[in-house]
Amino acid sequence: MPDRADANERMVPLFAAAGPQRGRGRRSGRAAGVPTAAVPLRPRGVGAILDTGIEVLRARFLVCVGTCVLLWLPVRSTYPLFGAHKFMAAGGPGQASVLIWGVVTGVLLPVLIQTLGAAFVTLIVYGHMLGRAVSFGEALRVSAGKLFAMLLVAFLTGMVVAGAMIVLGLPGLLCPPFLLAALALGLYATWKLWIAPAALMLEPSPGRARYARRPPRGALERLLVWSMITLEDVGQAFFRSFRLNRASFLRWLGVWAGQALIVLMFQAVSSAGDQPQLRSAVLEAWPVDTRLFDTVHVLTSSLFLGLVTAFSAVVITVFYLDARIRTEGLDLRMRLERLRMAHAGTAPELAR
Repeated sequence: MPDRADANERMVPLFAAAGPQRGRGRRSGRAAGVPTAAVPLRPRGVGAILDTGIEVLRARFLVCVGTCVLLWLPVRSTYPLFGAHKFMAAGGPGQASVLIWGVVTGVLLPVLIQTLGAAFVTLIVYGHMLGRAVSFGEALRVSAGKLFAMLLVAFLTGMVVAGAMIVLGLPGLLCPPFLLAALALGLYATWKLWIAPAALMLEPSPGRARYARRPPRGALERLLVWSMITLEDVGQAFFRSFRLNRASFLRWLGVWAGQALIVLMFQAVSSAGDQPQLRSAVLEAWPVDTRLFDTVHVLTSSLFLGLVTAFSAVVITVFYLDARIRTEGLDLRMRLERLRMAHAGTAPELAR
């Protein structure tokens, strides 16, 4: 699969015609239509990547975290009905039904919400950092359109990482050095595939561009073309992630560990209330109404999970841009594009 980065600037089509953020061009004295990066594009170290992620999240807090919280809220609202405490309290046939709904609302739907929220935040952050206006509806539409491909990327990434660790982990039960090798292989696979979701969301679809010349006819042909486009996009995302992460393992490890520590703090607070033992202890220690406890827990856990989803996607997007800056000179390309657009916009004035 050839790398066409030099021949085709890899940007989402919805960004192509976007102008600068409102008010920026006039106040800065730049020509209209010239995008101005909200965050300087340059190579960054571990601390700078995390700091930039926090800075961008603060700048777009309401749209990123607010949207993720709204996505999490319906799922978390099912906790009082299908939480672990209900499973332990149920007996007989009722326990099986609570378990089934608990798996749906506690495992399947969270994966869906996490994936959709991450896709949405990735588009918003990318547009913010490159100074290109991205509307809420546009980002949501693109995210929903690529949701299945994003889920497939997450599933395949998990299978590859888990499979790599199991292959060497099982012999490690007899030979301990294999356990270290399994851990190293799992880290390597995680590193190489870490920015595949960002590549999927932010780079043009090669299959879609090719099939756009001859639209499919009939429902069966449309389904077949959609399947082929999705598989090709997923493969291209993995290829790009593997190619961009060529010589940045220690930097990635630092960013990944820093992100994990920050995320773990919010996840710990969110998951603490899901523990039946802790819930019972709180209700016994304080005369708190059960409905009030559940309401507060649903709201706080939705907030913390929204923060986790948004911050994780922001850091991965910043790292993706850093990888492109280092390997493809994205910062120089954007600078040249701004100079070209500024020159084109001011040429009539100079002619006078």
